[in-house]
Amino acid sequence: MAQGESQRKTQEKQPDSAPLLPVVPRASQRSSLVIATCREFYHVEQRCARSVDDAALCSLLQHLLGTKVEAIPWDGEHYDWTQTQAVVLRSTYYYHLRPRQFLAWAQQMARQTTLLNPLEVIRWNLEKAHYLRALESHGIPIIPTLVLTPEEPWDLVHVLEEQGWQQAVLKPSIGANSYATRLVDARDTQALRHVQATLPAEAVGQTFLLQPYVEEVATRGEINYVFAG
Repeated sequence: MAQGESQRKTQEKQPDSAPLLPVVPRASQRSSLVIATCREFYHVEQRCARSVDDAALCSLLQHLLGTKVEAIPWDGEHYDWTQTQAVVLRSTYYYHLRPRQFLAWAQQMARQTTLLNPLEVIRWNLEKAHYLRALESHGIPIIPTLVLTPEEPWDLVHVLEEQGWQQAVLKPSIGANSYATRLVDARDTQALRHVQATLPAEAVGQTFLLQPYVEEVATRGEINYVFAG
């Protein structure tokens, strides 16, 4: 099994209601700045980031700011966030497997401290269906996108036939790292039914997007834009 496929299968098994780590007493000194990570990237015993990049960032910021900076998992142990001046989203992976829990955490952070990015940006960016519609409404061209909601049952074979797309990409509206993303071919109805029947349990009941396959994504790649300010 390829490494990417193994990672994807591991991600797809993460439950939305995964329990938090046990409550662990912490020192009275709190961080002025917290880099939000996730429990898979956090050393519980050593109380530090497992990711080399996160650890290096904490060290650099602590040196530059002259204040305590540490990484804390958003889905980990209980932490008194009210004593923190700001929380920066850094490596909050697996949020797409527990979106309700993640959004509830973000709302809590917005009430208790300064959250970066702000809560309204997180909400806007959480669902692909939401921000794609917003971009399109402002005249920005997007790939033709069909939104498949759980409120209206859909059949992949019929949908592709109606759209006239020979190849398409099926993906959850809330997703990351190609989670539950499938390249489908309208000519293979048996495979289409298998794809729909074997979607990860965590993805069932979520909104999905269906887009025609764009070959340039595979041949030329994509360009990511990061806007600061």
